Amino acid sequence: MRRSQVAIQVNHPERKENVVKRLGQWQKENPQFRLVGIVANIEFNVRAATLAARELGLHQATVVNTDFQVPAKDEAVAMVGQRIVTVKSSADLGRLRGPWVIKNPFSGGSRGVLIARTREEADRTIAAINEMVPHAGADAVRVSAERMYRGKQYSMQCVVRDGRVSVLTFSENLVTIGPPEGIENSGLRSPVERGHLLECGAQIPGVRGSGVPVALLTKAQQTVEAVRYTDGPLQIDLLQEHRSRGAGPVHLVDVGYRLSGNELPDDVQFVSGRTWGVEALAALLGAEVPPGYEFTPTGPRPAVAHYALPRDLAERIRPELVAAGWRVGEPSMRPSETERWKELMGEREAPKLMVAINQHWGETVVVRKAGDRAQLWNELIELHARLLASSPDITTPTQFLESAGALGPAAEERMAARDAS
Repeated sequence: MRRSQVAIQVNHPERKENVVKRLGQWQKENPQFRLVGIVANIEFNVRAATLAARELGLHQATVVNTDFQVPAKDEAVAMVGQRIVTVKSSADLGRLRGPWVIKNPFSGGSRGVLIARTREEADRTIAAINEMVPHAGADAVRVSAERMYRGKQYSMQCVVRDGRVSVLTFSENLVTIGPPEGIENSGLRSPVERGHLLECGAQIPGVRGSGVPVALLTKAQQTVEAVRYTDGPLQIDLLQEHRSRGAGPVHLVDVGYRLSGNELPDDVQFVSGRTWGVEALAALLGAEVPPGYEFTPTGPRPAVAHYALPRDLAERIRPELVAAGWRVGEPSMRPSETERWKELMGEREAPKLMVAINQHWGETVVVRKAGDRAQLWNELIELHARLLASSPDITTPTQFLESAGALGPAAEERMAARDAS
């Protein structure tokens, strides 16, 4: 039987009845296919997908259907041996060196994540996060803080089978730092993943440097072993620290036991030649390994670049993008956070800050292009430079860290000296 994956859009997918209705409708419209399983692409929708799968008699490729207990984001970081602290104020930072990445356990990727250069900024940021009410509907928020490192950021799209990580694709990411959309003069700053260059994770014979870097694969394997995750999909974000003598250690940034959104599974299939959703279901169910799982390409695979531009900038340079071969998407914005909150919280008003931080990139246009890795990377850098030049409020992580060094008080320097000794 031929196996394939399809992305089905569901309005308010956090509600089980919406998932059931939409899947039933899709099956009637596509009788030539038989649905066998559901893979949620974001943690907030896992519970609804699980309940819908049970009602429809489908398999559910998510960790809630196994013996695996999903650790909170901060717990996963601590389990791999990285230092992370729970904070109510900057006093709880102790000797943890800044700048700091400050977030709550319901954060995902760059959503709901803020950063601070000084302890004064940390106090303001912690207070802001404490005003948020997470999507899960809890009234209390546990705020955590980690040190922010200088380095390259990566994402990896994987399948875990019998505790072993297989990387389908990986990407080096381009990140910006700026104020959350819609919150003026707050002094808050939030990171946004803007650009990705997706490459095949398999080693290609005769192509030097092909395949996922060993240090990233080692960290991914260490992570699944630490959290005791054995089977299913895996999306993991990592940072390889840059030091004066070259590449440093790899740090876990975020981990999700799911597929990714934003058409990424389609890009994964195009680049790797493997179907992420099908392989995730097979791994979780202990089914026969689908063809292509142990993938050894015989020649170079295409790379895919995509970049999220603010709508106004994308419209200004659209003719240039089209002429250069970029596929320009339609303007998109995350579904109304206010409406989502109303579904979860009844008449309780959604905090303005939470809405803004979850929509901090505003309305965006995603542009995509396939081709040679080196050429695509140069073009991504050009787009990144255009965005940075378009707004004085947007900066890079490196520039942010340099500004933090200039602001750092003598006390922080003394702490750093003590840590070094």
